[in-house]
Amino acid sequence: MEIGFHSSHGVTFRLQGWMRQAFLQNDYLDLIVDNQIRRFRHPIPYTKHYIYCTVHSLSLSDFLSTELPSFPRKFSMARWQGIVLRYRQRPFHPSLPPRMLKLPLYEAGFHLHNLPSSVFLPISHLLSYPVHPFEFQIAVFLRLKGVYSSTALEQTVCQLLYRLDISFERPMIDLLITEWLERIEDANRLF
Repeated sequence: MEIGFHSSHGVTFRLQGWMRQAFLQNDYLDLIVDNQIRRFRHPIPYTKHYIYCTVHSLSLSDFLSTELPSFPRKFSMARWQGIVLRYRQRPFHPSLPPRMLKLPLYEAGFHLHNLPSSVFLPISHLLSYPVHPFEFQIAVFLRLKGVYSSTALEQTVCQLLYRLDISFERPMIDLLITEWLERIEDANRLF
């Protein structure tokens, strides 16, 4: 159990180094905000260092309990669409090497404005890797040409992580692929 202090009042905040590890180990993070214990759950990265979470205030007994209280996953689609819109409107200076993202993007005739919304999915398991989640999703989309299958997605993700010299473990990749395909299905139902 780890706890820290944080000045944010919102559901989005910048991750400090220890916070990422706490989320990965415990699936939650407890922070003291304005003299209250708050539990942050269901982190969704939307930049390399910023996440969007579900936040719940805890009583001292909830905090000290060894049993995790169940919290529903609340997700504001309007807020997520605002995050994506701001990303699309900013100047495009990717952190991935140009040969992996910028050149394939322009060769395919795309710009951030005309990419499908299924490229900007809220995938929490991308928190496991030190990459910009939208850039990584765009790179995968371009390699797969928008046609996702479990095997092709897994191969592409592993190839990209290998080329970026990022270590990965098979169980984490399996979780990522499963969540990614679920989010694609959700997006297809919504749009």
